[in-house]
Amino acid sequence: MTFAGTAVRVVFDLDGTLVDSVGSLAATGAQLCREMGRQTVSVEQYAGFVGRGIRAQVVDLMQATGGLPSDGGDAALDRFREIYAQNPVEGVSEYHGARAALNALADAGYAIGVCTQKPEGPARQILEALGHMPPVSSVVGGDTLSGVLKPDPAMLIAAAAPLGDGPIVYVGDSGVDAMTALNADVPFILTDWGYRNADANDLKYDALLRSFDALPSVVAHLTA
Repeated sequence: MTFAGTAVRVVFDLDGTLVDSVGSLAATGAQLCREMGRQTVSVEQYAGFVGRGIRAQVVDLMQATGGLPSDGGDAALDRFREIYAQNPVEGVSEYHGARAALNALADAGYAIGVCTQKPEGPARQILEALGHMPPVSSVVGGDTLSGVLKPDPAMLIAAAAPLGDGPIVYVGDSGVDAMTALNADVPFILTDWGYRNADANDLKYDALLRSFDALPSVVAHLTA
């Protein structure tokens, strides 16, 4: 697909959008809690911690299991990262139809990137393990730009930059993703699945995606 002679760039969030990864994150959090002598939380509760970066996840986890340590959670954050880095792929699966949709977009000429709060290294490991690189050719994670996380539009712009200079469409599952697209002034496709806490009706989006099968036609409609 081309627009004014340049490829349309489709950038995706990762957790809750392309992949269901909350199980692996919750397992990491559970191990951390056990090491700290704390009770664990359910996967369903942990899903509410996802979307604002690893530090926010750990802070939420600490607050839910006895409160923040005196260091504000810094040591717990470091240990979480150590545990998670050992195997970020285990327990992660793609949402139904994700790979086929990515391939269909690539075959139609779209350029594809990922913009995620997850650290870039684990994000790339997951995408490679699931066979998503290619067609994904650009990845920006929560540690790619120092001190920058969504909804700062700089992350989205950085993920799109290597893909050319065509229009950008962003696909995500959360309120943070919706605000990122709004801040970047680009069309936003909200998935009908994921980890968001807010009601979809309370978010600003240009299209609601109910299945990956519809993604190519939705993108085409938004960029026509």
